[in-house]
Amino acid sequence: MYGTESSYHENENATGFIKYYKGREYAFAALLPKDGVTLTELTESLSGESLHKLLQNPVDLSFYTSIPKFETGYDVEMSDILKGMGMTDAFYPDLVNFKDIGSSTGENFFISSVLHKTFLTMGEKGTKAGAATVIGMSNGGAEPEEAKEVHLDRPFVYMLIDTKNCVPLFIGSMTDPSA
Repeated sequence: MYGTESSYHENENATGFIKYYKGREYAFAALLPKDGVTLTELTESLSGESLHKLLQNPVDLSFYTSIPKFETGYDVEMSDILKGMGMTDAFYPDLVNFKDIGSSTGENFFISSVLHKTFLTMGEKGTKAGAATVIGMSNGGAEPEEAKEVHLDRPFVYMLIDTKNCVPLFIGSMTDPSA
């Protein structure tokens, strides 16, 4: 998919653009690592502050873009992640009290699993994205200058962003745009 855009951004590690959706409340944003910078180096260089600064201050100039059509998804079982963040009691029936959300003739309810899934499809007719998290419960015991071009023809970072707050709603990386 080829086009012309006008919201260009660049820092020491990447060039990229913002492609606004109708109404300009949301946008697709892409970051292409500069020559000599790997995708891993780019993602490791991004902090919340640096990403916000980059997305908040695009340069208004006309440039050419190419975006591959792609579909991607991600899923993760988050129990260990949440425990590592300090949310431990909810996973142990003898430590948690979920009596206000249900009852059981057996032991106390507790969280047995947390599954998070996302998907994103990018095509000529637009972008579709979604996310869902399922929490499994159990009872019992368990755990303007020269023309710029940004062609996303090698690994890149992509985002769907809330333009009002300048924060990503989805963020991911495309490691093989030719696939």
